[in-house]
Amino acid sequence: MFDLETLQRDYLKEISPYHDENSLFKDGNKNSIYYKAILQNLFFATLNCPIKSDGIDKRERSFRGEGYGTHRGIDYLMRYKEYFKNPDAFLEKLNQVVPFLNGGLFECLDDKYNNVYIDGFSDQMAKGEQLVVPDYLFFGL
Repeated sequence: MFDLETLQRDYLKEISPYHDENSLFKDGNKNSIYYKAILQNLFFATLNCPIKSDGIDKRERSFRGEGYGTHRGIDYLMRYKEYFKNPDAFLEKLNQVVPFLNGGLFECLDDKYNNVYIDGFSDQMAKGEQLVVPDYLFFGL
């Protein structure tokens, strides 16, 4: 599920796994698609959230709703839906293979209401504050 060929074929619309001299500043790499869509969603919104509500914990894995400000401050919902070919298929696959690990280890520390970003799990951060993690760093191509 997390190998480059599967990601390109089945899940992500765009990914920039190739490195050349000036690739850090290309738009695809500035978007940090793999880091945001796959890794941040995996840690903050998958490992940190039950697959289905159990009645006590009402959270359930899903993507945030559409529209500016929808689900603002809710850190257990997945983001960056626009990077996926089929977000529902990606979510379904995650639910099949990735367990819920409770205990706060993967809790997001961002405080969006006070504009304090520690983990950067937000697609609404100002451009100058966003962490850039080029896709090629994960694939070495």
